[in-house]
Amino acid sequence: MGHKTTWKYIALLCYVGLTASAIAFHEPWRDEAQAWLLARDLPLGDLLRHIHYEGSPALWHLLLYPFASAGLPMYWMHIIHGCIAISIAWLILFKAPFPPWLKIGCIFSYFMLWEYAVIARSYSLGVLLLFLIAWHYPNRHASPLRYLLLIALLFNTNVHSIFPAAALSLVYAFEVVSNSKNWRRYVPAGLVLLMGISVSIWQLIPSPDTTNQSLAHIFSWRAPFIAFANAYFPGIPRTAYVTIGLALLIASLHIGLLYKRSRSITAVLIMSYAGLIYLFVFKHTGSVRHHGLLLMLVLFTHWITSQNPSNVKQTTWSRVGEFSLLGCLVLSSFIGFQNYVNEFRHPFSDARATAQFIQSTSYAEYPLIGHPSIKASSLSPYLEGKQIWYADIESFGSYITWNGTYENGRDISVAEALQRAEDTFPGEDMLLILDEALPDSLVQSFRLVYSSPDRVIGYGEERYFLYQAPID
Repeated sequence: MGHKTTWKYIALLCYVGLTASAIAFHEPWRDEAQAWLLARDLPLGDLLRHIHYEGSPALWHLLLYPFASAGLPMYWMHIIHGCIAISIAWLILFKAPFPPWLKIGCIFSYFMLWEYAVIARSYSLGVLLLFLIAWHYPNRHASPLRYLLLIALLFNTNVHSIFPAAALSLVYAFEVVSNSKNWRRYVPAGLVLLMGISVSIWQLIPSPDTTNQSLAHIFSWRAPFIAFANAYFPGIPRTAYVTIGLALLIASLHIGLLYKRSRSITAVLIMSYAGLIYLFVFKHTGSVRHHGLLLMLVLFTHWITSQNPSNVKQTTWSRVGEFSLLGCLVLSSFIGFQNYVNEFRHPFSDARATAQFIQSTSYAEYPLIGHPSIKASSLSPYLEGKQIWYADIESFGSYITWNGTYENGRDISVAEALQRAEDTFPGEDMLLILDEALPDSLVQSFRLVYSSPDRVIGYGEERYFLYQAPID
């Protein structure tokens, strides 16, 4: 190990230690639990059929499937996700053509330290594939099968990753058609890519009873501005729109610098941004984990163009671009470390502790009545051999199916949920799993046996109130 790489190993070791300790204390919330429950409770064929309700391809679910279906605890999902995050950090430290200070800034930024390391979702898998594509980009024509296989996998990671995958495919096809006389050597790789695209499209075809099937079921013109602010300044209050303005200014600077380096890669970035903005405006406004992909795409395109020897020479504006990027990464790292510390001090979700309470008492033998199901489902990974009866769909279950039955029942009142439970389990002892305390008008007939701590830091604010009914 030479002195030129020693610092990389030290940085990677620090990152591994921080990631491992954070995931050891992390309590998954419902979005994390949903993928694990689908992989655990559905046979493979049913899982692939159910994916039409998820609105996203199934690569993450398929990665979890061997572990979940084998009966392993959900902690294995975080081990897998942690390995993905560590792989991304290794790629950045050892393969990215960035200066050392930018590499350190990347791996200890908010997204790499927290959002794409601790929160187990498919987005880190998409980032890993993006950076693998960037690493192999100079050899894309020498090894077309490897390059297009990575893009095919990217198509199947999540709906947000489809846009950079499509942009990369179009640019590559243009290169092949324009410059290659021996196009036949690309046919096997092209077939692999077409297969990946076809499988991705098939998974995105919604089931007939899926909710929100239209191409534009919302309209939020503010969403792109908020998305760029969250990408460059995650967790920073958008006071007087200053952070939005700065984020757009820095993004414009990066696009301008990228255009000077490579018009084709600029086209990849612009097409990717256009697809993501469409999602944010018309489909789902998204949250910081989705918005962070805007910044990951900047790193991705900067990686690709920095590998070109003609772009090695630094100009004043390129230094300004890199230092502005570093400033955003360093500033975000403070938010990442703050979340890291809060993970030790407060529960991200109280689902695990609530389920452990149920399992340790005789209440585990009662019918468990959950409302709303989207909150109660977070307990399901921990209730071994026990399903929750969801009042909004009037059925036992674990994972959520985003269909008309769920949509029709999701907004029922607590009083209606209780009436449904009493009609279904007349005269039986029940344990109610609610996400809020019962109102005074209803509380007389129930005994509060458990309530979550006041501060839960997760996105879903998953606090629970357990009531025994009827009172003995």
